Amino acid sequence: RHERSSDLDDIKARKAELDNLMKQKESHEINREQELARLKQLEADVASQAEKVESAYQNFVNAIA
Repeated sequence: RHERSSDLDDIKARKAELDNLMKQKESHEINREQELARLKQLEADVASQAEKVESAYQNFVNAIA
């Protein structure tokens, strides 16, 4: 009987460990998705700023020509 209780404790401990690992995995996936979205937005912002700089440069060149 004592051995069976020990086996159940082992199973419970392993299940808790697996549950914890699954939570960590889900959390990392969420963080990864958030970071990917942040980087895509950053890329769009940089492209937009680059267009503004290019436009300002062209206006400057045209003004002094």
